[in-house]
Amino acid sequence: MELTTRRQSRLGAATRDWRYDRDMEHLLLTMRRGDLASMSCIESSAVAAKRLADLGFISGARIEMVRPGSPCIVRIDDGTCIGLGAEHQRRIRIRRPAV
Repeated sequence: MELTTRRQSRLGAATRDWRYDRDMEHLLLTMRRGDLASMSCIESSAVAAKRLADLGFISGARIEMVRPGSPCIVRIDDGTCIGLGAEHQRRIRIRRPAV
């Protein structure tokens, strides 16, 4: 699905605004401050995936980006805030919520 909605980046170049593409999975790394999403899956070893699941990163869990960057801070369904480094952010797939 190709997007037609675009936004201007700080450098003036038009970039894809993934926030309007509801059908695709995205990396947690792409979220901005205040963005909401739902957990889709974790692409990692079984041990790392289990550890993240124990922290609340389970399929369908709502996630809010509190502070982007590395480490980022995300808030999960129950209000728990967790810091994640860039490597973990690259392994967590999210879906944007319906508007």
